[in-house]
Amino acid sequence: MRSEAMVVWRSKNGLSMLLAAISSVALGVLIVKVPASYVSYLILGLASIWLMAIRPQWYVLAFWGFSVVGGSLAEGVARMELAVGGLTINPFGLLNGLLPLFYMSTCVARGSLPQRAPMRGVLLLLAMWATLSLLLGGLSPRGIRQWVTLLNWAAAYLIFCEPSLRSLKPRRIATYMAIVAVMFALTVLWSAWSGRGIPDASQQIAYGSETIYRASGFTTQPEGAGEVLAIFAVGCLAFMVRPREQKILVGIFVLLVAGIWFTHARTATLGLFAAALVVLWTSDRFNWISGLLALCAGLLLIVSNPRFDWSSALSGDFNRVVYSNAFWRMDAWKELLGQMSVRNYFFGNGIGSAWETLGGSPHNEYVAYLYDMGVVGVGFLMAMICGSIRYAAKIYRRGQGSLERGWGLACVGVVVADSIFKMVGIPLSSPSSSYSLWLTVAMVCISHSEESRGSTSRPRHPDRASDAIVKCFGDGASA
Repeated sequence: MRSEAMVVWRSKNGLSMLLAAISSVALGVLIVKVPASYVSYLILGLASIWLMAIRPQWYVLAFWGFSVVGGSLAEGVARMELAVGGLTINPFGLLNGLLPLFYMSTCVARGSLPQRAPMRGVLLLLAMWATLSLLLGGLSPRGIRQWVTLLNWAAAYLIFCEPSLRSLKPRRIATYMAIVAVMFALTVLWSAWSGRGIPDASQQIAYGSETIYRASGFTTQPEGAGEVLAIFAVGCLAFMVRPREQKILVGIFVLLVAGIWFTHARTATLGLFAAALVVLWTSDRFNWISGLLALCAGLLLIVSNPRFDWSSALSGDFNRVVYSNAFWRMDAWKELLGQMSVRNYFFGNGIGSAWETLGGSPHNEYVAYLYDMGVVGVGFLMAMICGSIRYAAKIYRRGQGSLERGWGLACVGVVVADSIFKMVGIPLSSPSSSYSLWLTVAMVCISHSEESRGSTSRPRHPDRASDAIVKCFGDGASA
């Protein structure tokens, strides 16, 4: 039977002609003076365009898995540029831009705006404000890149929530995500075992001890690798605390936590600890036994991580060498905020301006949004965080099946962890972390739709913590 996605793709509105034209132009441009080493990228690009048109949900999953597991290859593609004639082309950026274009084309073919989905209104408003911010910033290269990245993960999320574009069952998606998580954890452990980590000489400079090697898998960012592993671990923990606990999840959780430890990522450790407490409290499993176990496990991870330098930190003497990254980031934030005028605080300086001003990452999503898009941009960011927690807690409280309730609980923990990671990084600018976040939110939506199909009764599962969250953030299904 022809799927609804194929019907939209072949509709009279010309979506198929548009994609064929884009493919032909891309092929014509790339095939001229393309070195032999780029042939694989060309094949990958054409296959991605084909998959995007036929099975967009599969494309999103493939893009996410490629970004997570094949981190170094993804970073290499992102940095690669092809100069053809006087035109410079970035294949990774081209693929990022095609996904929003594809989704907008499906909306045109359908003749309506995106279907009802959590955070739909906030995402559309953020996209419009980011577009105005891009124009305000003068269409800088960095601004264009961040704008396209924002549209990319927003389109990926809406595609997953779009009923007509779904082609996989929630349980199959969950299995695929678990496989990707395990593969990524194994690559991190392999890099630790083989000694291929990123060297950190802060302990050696400060105290004369040996150089620390931080495992990062196939990526070059140990901190980012630890944060992605923490997101996986929080989701795994949410399903572990459900009544029908699956023993295999315990092994996966231990594997993920071991991967986090080998990255020596401080923020990932703290984010995992905070999110674990939230998951336990929300699931009504928080008592003196579980709380004590969580506290002991968290303290063990902190004490055994040499980058925390816990003995000196406990005395209030934070070594400026060991914590050089933290002090540098705080100085950078002060520099950015000190330059802002009253007008900048409202309108911002234009998307991508924080990166260009510092000559690198601002390492704080909240500061970056404030500097780039003003208080309006930060407001949209906070609305996404609060709205996601509100929606997930509501599904967890009122859900009928174990799958949707599990994903609701997982989403609460993942959003909490990700909001902590935003304090020292820019997760929404990274495909691996941004996709991991929004795929979790989307899984709440599609698992709820799947398990409530054909049923109108929604029995309430009383949980004091989830009730408190819903009362705190509101009780609506979408923002």
